[in-house]
Amino acid sequence: MTSYTRTIDYDGGSSKVDYTLTQGTGQGGPAGGGNAPAITNPFEGEQRQIQMVSGNYAWNMQGPTVVPAPADAEQRQLEIWLTPHGCLKAALAPEANPIVITRNEQGKGRIRAIVFMALGKYRVQCAINDRNLVERIQTYFPNPVVGDLYYELVLTNYKDFGGGVMFPSTFHQHHDLDDDLEGEGVNVSGGHNSFGLTVSVLRGGLDGAAVDLETRQAGPRSPRGGRGRLHL
Repeated sequence: MTSYTRTIDYDGGSSKVDYTLTQGTGQGGPAGGGNAPAITNPFEGEQRQIQMVSGNYAWNMQGPTVVPAPADAEQRQLEIWLTPHGCLKAALAPEANPIVITRNEQGKGRIRAIVFMALGKYRVQCAINDRNLVERIQTYFPNPVVGDLYYELVLTNYKDFGGGVMFPSTFHQHHDLDDDLEGEGVNVSGGHNSFGLTVSVLRGGLDGAAVDLETRQAGPRSPRGGRGRLHL
């Protein structure tokens, strides 16, 4: 992935993802990059994809052509709130019914988490570390194959990007459960890494400005991964 830009307007409930892919070298797996399956179809040159959502409407851009994507609207809307700032805003929304729990987490002992309902139907858990920073967001997506597909976003390496603004510099997204906690190579559920991102620059803007996230890849990573900067 050569570039990745994400713009989010929390107040307006809209999001735009704009990224560009190039054919992977196949390091760690067949053509396609990462551990892509053998059925991956290579493509030449660069492939740009633009995905948008606003309220209950979703669409893609193929050049100047607008392609409706109504089946993707709800998940894209949910993903707005599965971000470090978004999950806290969503927990304060009407009818979110937030509660605070404590639970055990492997390697961390007892942690605190905010549990709330997003979009009136998705149970989201937002884990808070001892520095009062969001470090893990978890929920389930409906999926035609597995039924409920586990989603996890891990946020680490928080940095002060100026003015006391703390933001994670590393994003790691995971789909489905990974049963191989002991590293023995047995993963019954088939969980896998789906996205990796390193943020290197954060710039503040006007109040109410949307998020503009741009990344550039720095060597082979997971199937989608990169480095970049964030504008607020």
